[in-house]
Amino acid sequence: MSLDARWATAARAGVEAATGLALATPAAPRGTVGAALGAGRGASIEFMEHREYQPGDDLRRVDWSVYARTDRLAVRLHREEVSPCLDLVLDASRSMDLPGSAKADVALAIAAGLLAAARRAGFAPNLTRAAERAQREPLAPGPVPLIRWTGFTAPDDRAQALHAAIRLTRRQSVRVLITDLLVRADLPALAAALARDAARAVIVQPLAQDDLEPPPPGAYRLTDRETGRALEIELDALTAARFRERAASFLAAARAACARAGVTLVTLTAGAAAPPWTRDLLAAGVLVPE
Repeated sequence: MSLDARWATAARAGVEAATGLALATPAAPRGTVGAALGAGRGASIEFMEHREYQPGDDLRRVDWSVYARTDRLAVRLHREEVSPCLDLVLDASRSMDLPGSAKADVALAIAAGLLAAARRAGFAPNLTRAAERAQREPLAPGPVPLIRWTGFTAPDDRAQALHAAIRLTRRQSVRVLITDLLVRADLPALAAALARDAARAVIVQPLAQDDLEPPPPGAYRLTDRETGRALEIELDALTAARFRERAASFLAAARAACARAGVTLVTLTAGAAAPPWTRDLLAAGVLVPE
């Protein structure tokens, strides 16, 4: 199967798995007033509400009559600006495409399924690819936004690529980052950046079994998926025990960083076959029955 066919198959599987599910809408998004989130869609210019002025807002949107009455800067929001938005960031580094595992296929399936579930719930979705440079991927119109995926690559600085992609997200959007988190980065800083000015922040963490469990004892040649550097090791019982300890410590650190930042963390183990990821996202309240 060609790579293009593989990605298309994974995306179709994700859309099918999410049939009958919708992306959950946050009950009270931070920074807005009223309960209008998700009530209106489209390109209407109908006035909906005010919110506090924030640095970077267009000064033409400031309601000077409110300023005259209250000495407070507020901007006018219209119907399309209070409709819910999904910003999906997909880690496109080679670490996500581990040979012999379904990690990449699961990541693409989750992305496609969430995009379809978002459209079904009336969200305006964006997909940003965190690779050599952060870039938004074009999505086909309609209820099922098809992904034209170009594969996984090796960015010079993976942590920087993730932060750059997060910076492209919209204020008060629901943000979902799909990454294995196996990156030399300050995890608390990454989680905090994702949560900043978001209506809700979620990290979906697909991991391969090889990310968590060492192979049987023996001599191995390990190759770094990002740099291509090779390392010859002799794996014995002591080395395997240390591997498991470090894996457990890594997972605990990820959970702690996300908890402090208010980020929902959903960890999945992708073996040879795709895990039932919809069940986990339903349990976490990311997806809801339509």
